[in-house]
Amino acid sequence: MSAVEATVTAEAQEPGSRNKSITPRQVSVTEDEEKQGAFKPMDLNRVMKLLEDNDKDDLEEKQLKSVKKLVQYYQNGLPLRDLAQIFKILNLCAGKIENQPQFIEPACDILKLCGLPFLKKKVSDEITYAEDTAISIALLGDLMKIPSSELRIQICKCIVDFYHAEPKKHIPGYQQASSSYKIKMAEVGGLAKTMVQSMTLLENQLVEKLWVLKVLQHLSSSEVNCTLMMKAQAASGICVHLNDPDPSGQLLFRSSEILWNLLEKSSKEEIIQQLSNLECLLTLKEVFKNLFTRGFSHYDRQLRNDILVITTIIAQNPGAPMIECGFTRDLILFATFNEVKSQNPLVKGLRLSNSCEDFELKKLLFNIIVILCKDLPTVQLLIDGKVVLALFTYIKKPEKHKIIEWSAAQHEELQLHAIATLSSVAPLLIEEYMSCQGNARVLAFLEWCDSEDPFVSQGNSFHGAGGRGNKFAQMRYSLRLLRAMVYLEDETVNTDLCEKGTIQQLIDTKKPLFTSFQEEQKIMPLPANCPSVAVMDIAENIRAKIYAVLGKLDFENLPGLSAEDFVTLCIIHRYLDFKIGEIWNEIYEEIKLEKLRPVTADKKILEGITTASENIGKMVVSLQNEMIESQARQDAQSEQKVYAKVPSGGVVTVESTPVRLLGGPLADTDLALKKLPIRGGALQRVKAIKIGNGQNKSIPS
Repeated sequence: MSAVEATVTAEAQEPGSRNKSITPRQVSVTEDEEKQGAFKPMDLNRVMKLLEDNDKDDLEEKQLKSVKKLVQYYQNGLPLRDLAQIFKILNLCAGKIENQPQFIEPACDILKLCGLPFLKKKVSDEITYAEDTAISIALLGDLMKIPSSELRIQICKCIVDFYHAEPKKHIPGYQQASSSYKIKMAEVGGLAKTMVQSMTLLENQLVEKLWVLKVLQHLSSSEVNCTLMMKAQAASGICVHLNDPDPSGQLLFRSSEILWNLLEKSSKEEIIQQLSNLECLLTLKEVFKNLFTRGFSHYDRQLRNDILVITTIIAQNPGAPMIECGFTRDLILFATFNEVKSQNPLVKGLRLSNSCEDFELKKLLFNIIVILCKDLPTVQLLIDGKVVLALFTYIKKPEKHKIIEWSAAQHEELQLHAIATLSSVAPLLIEEYMSCQGNARVLAFLEWCDSEDPFVSQGNSFHGAGGRGNKFAQMRYSLRLLRAMVYLEDETVNTDLCEKGTIQQLIDTKKPLFTSFQEEQKIMPLPANCPSVAVMDIAENIRAKIYAVLGKLDFENLPGLSAEDFVTLCIIHRYLDFKIGEIWNEIYEEIKLEKLRPVTADKKILEGITTASENIGKMVVSLQNEMIESQARQDAQSEQKVYAKVPSGGVVTVESTPVRLLGGPLADTDLALKKLPIRGGALQRVKAIKIGNGQNKSIPS
């Protein structure tokens, strides 16, 4: 079996079947067998010989008549065994068209038959005649060279019919070939390559060009065809004509879809290289500008976004002349005109709506700025376009009663996109960042993220991975922005951050050591593939990750730690054990909520795990109590040592009570003591001493 034949999906062959060479056949293919007698058996060799003969004067009429009979004879389809000869007849007819226009009609009639499903006598015919079929179909591309508009259009219609299978018909003695057979043979024959090459012949023929684009649109659904088209330089050849006049709008639509398919199904790097020339980018620029400023329909906006995505892919190539063609400047203008007022007439009076297409456009523009900023010459254009200022308009807490163009969900997602874009742009534009009070804005935004202000988060796909109803995503992206700026090690930026109290704001000793997320959520049954509340708490709590790292380090014997620190370290050391116990407790509670009764073995295991988790908790509590008691004993001992070191002083014995304390309301109080005893404590070893010469001395009043 040849390599061509191997590409065909073989069906079960009939026993004893074998490959046969193509010989002249007398086959009548009509629905009604009774009508077969109305036509003489077709001798295809005789028809070919008649068409090749040019000597006789009255030959043209006979030739036309014989081709007409052939068309009528095969009105329900062409048998695979006769296909090679019929295509030779088609080629002979097409060759006469330039000098004998009468042959256009019979050639088109044969092409119409080619659009019908091919017929096979045996199941094995698809394999047996695979090579002949591939060569015959490839001939269709070569016939595009014939300068006949009608013939070219009919060839295109014939190829398009490959992808729109006719309903099955019962034809006596024949079966219809599989619907994908023609498509596979077109791939093998290299039809896509010749159709791309035919585009150069249709510079000013709009109708024919649209038909060829329709054919290429269908052919580009195959990876094999896309590779063939890539080798024929289809990407650049199609792109340069995107902006050609076309009232129907089909040219731009079909061309953009072909470019999409080429990027997806062939070598992306090679297609980008083909499109990275000045001519292609100038065309894309004009098309995008026209759609941006004049496209108002749903269809126009979708097409505009498709062109922008293709441009974004091209912009990834550092060698693409995006700046030279002026495309970069225009894209920056379109990305910022809504936030920063511009006097450019290109955007005068333009406003973006909150439609899905305009929302996607805004995100795509943010994305392409990130790609463009990797090219250092773009920095000056970013400065001129006030990109940093435009992005900072999104980094602020929601203002009450302020009307915005976007819905709450859209604004939140654009906010996250803007912060992510700033993380790439701001490190390149330090002066602009500082002139916009960037650090102050980000810290104020972070303070709002950490506040208890009510905020209805929409989740926002992978950007808002923290879920709904919180500000985790905003906090995460803001911290990434600060990290990007600090990583520069720029003295001005870091000094400004320190002066604004960044360290105290980010690391506050009064912040709780763990979140109360699991306390706010009640135990509820969840599907097996959904994370439980305890697992979500670990995922969203940054301190949980810190604990997990500390739990693996030997930090318990560090000098200078207080008893309170050691009590906390006991929890950290066993943090993951506590979380495992919490997860098992959730499982146990879910079983009780669902009123399930586990089997005895499972019940014992579950009770054992629960008991083990409780024992770990009791052990930690016991260790903490022991540490606290040990610290209390140490404090008492230290106090006694301090008192023991207090130096002894003079002892004064008062032998009589001052006169002013005798009588009156204070006579029976402690202040009326006649003698002040000094015994025990630090003074117990000191002997009593009398001061004076025996005379009573009163205290001055």
